[in-house]
Amino acid sequence: MTVCDIAAVPLDDASADIAILSLALMGKNHADYVRETHRILPVEGHLWLCEPTSSIGSDEARLRDVLSGFGFDLYRVQVEGQFTFARAVKSDNAPRDVTAPIKLRAQ
Repeated sequence: MTVCDIAAVPLDDASADIAILSLALMGKNHADYVRETHRILPVEGHLWLCEPTSSIGSDEARLRDVLSGFGFDLYRVQVEGQFTFARAVKSDNAPRDVTAPIKLRAQ
């Protein structure tokens, strides 16, 4: 078994078609995980997020703005029970140096 921090996945740039982050944004460096996802996906690659609604919320406009800062176009937001599911596509825009926090509050 290979242990890795998902902020530094041993994959080449643009080498994955889809990335699924499920309960992955709990660490203090969670923004690094989303940046790393941007790196490993090609343009039009898919990011699927599944996180507690209490952590990332369900406000589609806010999530669209936040994910745009990371270089993604939000495609869909869906709330099921206590979880928010967000689907996004990597845009050809580079991530911004400073992005809004994806989490509603520091945890």
